[in-house]
Amino acid sequence: MNRANVFRIVCEQKSLSRQSIADKLGLSKMSVVNIVSEYVDKGYFEEKIDLAEGSNRPVVGRPSFKVFVVPDSIIAMGIYISE
Repeated sequence: MNRANVFRIVCEQKSLSRQSIADKLGLSKMSVVNIVSEYVDKGYFEEKIDLAEGSNRPVVGRPSFKVFVVPDSIIAMGIYISE
C-alpha cells in the first residue's frame, strides 16, 4: 500500500522531495527513500537536484533532490475489486 501511495502522490503532484512525500503520507523518510530508490532502479522515477529559482545553480547548503516520473517510462495500472 505504501508503494502505491508514493507512486500516486508523485504522479499527481510532480516535483516533490522525499521528505515532503514522507510528510504528506505520514511515512518515515527512510521508507520513502527505499521505495523511491526501488522505482528509480526500475526506471519509473528519476531524481534531480533542486535548483534555485531562476538559476541553474543548486540552492545554498545541502542539495535537495526532487522526485519526478520518467516521461517515457511504461506504467501499468491495476484495479482490485472485491465484494
